[in-house]
Amino acid sequence: MIYPIKSCGGIEAKELTCNILGPENGHVRDRVFMIITIEGQGITARSHPKIVLIQPRFEGDMMILSAPEQPEISIDVKKLHQQARGKSVVWGEQVSTVDCGDEVAAWVSRYLINDNVGFRLVFYPDSFSTRDAWGKKKNSKDLETHAGALHDVTSYMLMNEASIEDLNKRLKDPVTSRHFRPNFLVNGRKEYAEDEWEWVRIGNVIFKNIFLCGR
Repeated sequence: MIYPIKSCGGIEAKELTCNILGPENGHVRDRVFMIITIEGQGITARSHPKIVLIQPRFEGDMMILSAPEQPEISIDVKKLHQQARGKSVVWGEQVSTVDCGDEVAAWVSRYLINDNVGFRLVFYPDSFSTRDAWGKKKNSKDLETHAGALHDVTSYMLMNEASIEDLNKRLKDPVTSRHFRPNFLVNGRKEYAEDEWEWVRIGNVIFKNIFLCGR
């Protein structure tokens, strides 16, 4: 799965390219868009649960957004690379971003708070990470270079289907992998075995396990 907008809907991919910022498939890149407050602070589903129902899809250079009881809106991703940059904040860290414009800002605001003003959509145009991502706190050099674009901590997240099945045995209301938003979902392994894996190979890409996701 690739999640183009932080905390919004994902796009399933049978094949994808893996780079230091995360998975991608053309313009479809993981967590390179983010909804922010007018002060520049990134928001997530933790504070605004409705955000998960915003669903992006891509047609050529266009990213098209849909949401319940909202008309669709389109953004030309290619043109964003030519726009001036500003600053946004992800978990206390400033990042360089491009504002996606007033029209989509009003669209997002109307959906989330029924007002034309309140939130904006921004884009991370770079192909490398500029964030510390708590590297100093965790004393891990890997976190400094593999922080992703607008991700919480790292460029990729992997989860084991058996772990979700075990969790559901103890829940009144079952959950799916989409509640945890992993890029990769594996099966056929013992529950929580992924916590102990030091290295993972998928296709011809080798991943190092450097941090356990708080989810």
